[in-house]
Amino acid sequence: MNDDFGSLLEPDPVVFSFEAPGWTYLIILVMMLTMGIGFAWRYLYNKNTYRRKAINQIQKLTDLGQVNVLLKSLALRSFERHEVAELYGEPWIEFLLSKLKNHTFSSKELTNTIDKIWDVQTVTSQELDHFKLFSSFWVKYYHV
Repeated sequence: MNDDFGSLLEPDPVVFSFEAPGWTYLIILVMMLTMGIGFAWRYLYNKNTYRRKAINQIQKLTDLGQVNVLLKSLALRSFERHEVAELYGEPWIEFLLSKLKNHTFSSKELTNTIDKIWDVQTVTSQELDHFKLFSSFWVKYYHV
């Protein structure tokens, strides 16, 4: 090195401080994001209250016809009346299944169970539990 320039002068170290304006802006931004996420979560929670209530109601029902009526009323709430009102039996089950993205339920098995409403056949507790499980799944995951 050339000594003609003299020694290198280093500045004093910068003192860390939360008093800089950038920290205030960052804290305000984080608070606004937290509040926005909280309001969005609360909105979605309130929006899906009817789903939680319906699932609780399905678990309390003991008759296949009552479960079907509850499903029909929820479908009428979410879809066009002309699209839902006239459906029963296999077309009704196909409609319900078409509103689910991923499911493992058998259309034929559900149709056989739901047809027992109109044929006045005895529904076994296993069939009722399976239909209630399907109904709860549908209420929780159907898409409009």
